Amino acid sequence: MSVTLKDKYYIAGPFFNEEQKNLIGNIERMFLDLDIPFFSPRLCDENSPGNKIDDAAAARIFDRNYAQLVPQPGIYGPECDKMLAVIDYKLPKNQQLCVASKEKLDLVATKWNVSPTLYLPDTGTVFEIGMACALHIPVYAFTENPPERMNIMLSQSTEGIIHGLDHLRSFLQEKTDPLPYKGKHV
Repeated sequence: MSVTLKDKYYIAGPFFNEEQKNLIGNIERMFLDLDIPFFSPRLCDENSPGNKIDDAAAARIFDRNYAQLVPQPGIYGPECDKMLAVIDYKLPKNQQLCVASKEKLDLVATKWNVSPTLYLPDTGTVFEIGMACALHIPVYAFTENPPERMNIMLSQSTEGIIHGLDHLRSFLQEKTDPLPYKGKHV
């Protein structure tokens, strides 16, 4: 793995609450500090707090993000050469994502001997990972909470996993390799 000056990263990840915005903001600042070009959908005006996203705005946002990954007519190659995909879906403090009752999750955990903790990446980020993978753009997964298990389609579509901001800095600055996923697959 090598990072050169021509590499431009697409930073994919959720930014729907303060915890998510802070994490993406820390990543963006690191790219700026290291003088590595990047595109982050979070920094676009239409994503400002309080902006209502109507159908026309949604189409503009999609087209802008899409153009960063997909070669456009008359332009050689995509705008971004690599993707850093934040697969953590941080929730506000003291809030849990509920996809089933605690009793059902505990029952599933006991029956199949798995952790009842469920980490779900953002669906938009998953879409961007799939698109990048289909276009042969290397994807590096970033997480602060290494998952105990990961969907096969995610684990196999990334070049590896970067664990935390210190590892990200080392990966970008010192050209260390991402770690291979070693958990269980689902």
